[in-house]
Amino acid sequence: MNNQQNFSPGFTGGLGFNFEELSVFAGGALGIGQNIILTAGVAVHKQNRPNTDYTVGQAIDSSVTSDNLNKMQYRVNPFVGISFRFDKNPFVAK
Repeated sequence: MNNQQNFSPGFTGGLGFNFEELSVFAGGALGIGQNIILTAGVAVHKQNRPNTDYTVGQAIDSSVTSDNLNKMQYRVNPFVGISFRFDKNPFVAK
């Protein structure tokens, strides 16, 4: 963060995973003063989405499971965030 300017642009990114799927995110950041950072960008992760083999109003029998009705797909979603920097640790007892 540039301490000489009121607004400081930057980049943000990250990687997350559990034991089955991977998630990534990337975007821009804007430092305001020295205490606030606004971030925005896109995140890509696996989501359960309706299977396109079925249509709205279609009659299905009871042998169809939720695994047949849905499928896992990697999707892109936007995100926004705000971060605060405290001068001192707010969790330390005085």
